[in-house]
Amino acid sequence: MRARATALCAVVALAVAAGAHAASAQWVDLGEDGSFRYAADPASLRGDRTRRTVTTLFNARTPGQRVQSMRVVLEADCVEPRARTVSRTLHALPMGAGNELSLPIAASTAWDYTRPGSATEVLRRYACEMPLPVAGTGAGSATAGQGTTAGQGTAAAPVPAAAAAAPARASAPAGSVSVPVQRQGGTFTVPAEVNGQVTLRFVVDSGAADVSIPSDVVAGLLASGALSRSDFLGRRDYVLADGSRVSAETFRIRSLRVGGRVVEDVTATVGSLSSPFLLGQSFLRRLKSWSIDNANETLVLD
Repeated sequence: MRARATALCAVVALAVAAGAHAASAQWVDLGEDGSFRYAADPASLRGDRTRRTVTTLFNARTPGQRVQSMRVVLEADCVEPRARTVSRTLHALPMGAGNELSLPIAASTAWDYTRPGSATEVLRRYACEMPLPVAGTGAGSATAGQGTTAGQGTAAAPVPAAAAAAPARASAPAGSVSVPVQRQGGTFTVPAEVNGQVTLRFVVDSGAADVSIPSDVVAGLLASGALSRSDFLGRRDYVLADGSRVSAETFRIRSLRVGGRVVEDVTATVGSLSSPFLLGQSFLRRLKSWSIDNANETLVLD
């Protein structure tokens, strides 16, 4: 599991009361966002490799708030950095206890892109990176060979990649990594993890000298701590296809992960507000080789 997910996953056992009946869950404390501290229930994880749902709990940090807790079912997109609220209940007591409050707050939301460093992005990443609970195991029954007991909120061991794979296609050469791509017009996009903290979708562009990220997203990465001021390298001149020259701010991405390939110290440029995310030569040329497999719609990395 990735380092950031491991650091965040300090399991805190908390009791959840629902009306007159008490139910217990094991929550993973993930951080705080404004006036609430939030956690996720690993036993509630459902879905597949592309979409996951998870039950989350937001507890007020001060006793004077009218809403003392919220129970939120979040659906996470594991391909793009998006999420939506499936359901939300507001409570006057901590831990989702007591009667529901009726307030003008939307019980559900539409799909939207998550902001780097936000509670929604942290929860989305948690939902997508954690192994799913093993289906069909009853309370108190041990999962063979894993040393964990179902029904206690303990996440099961990761499902082997071969078992979770889609129907078989032509395999990539031994030692290579195949990453699913999405077509957008005449381009291909792939998800890439920046500095082990946030996943963004980039256009594969061999004509771009460097990786490029729009300025508003770079600002968000700075605010969240995914980038620091010491990562910035100064301005650099670039020659465009028409022969004109432009100057752009550059910075260092400490690690850029695409599929199972991680490249460190990747030079990137700060693009304009409306510019696309580009996976350029500052990443691609560091690979032994790469290609697009049109039949399987994958980016093959060696």
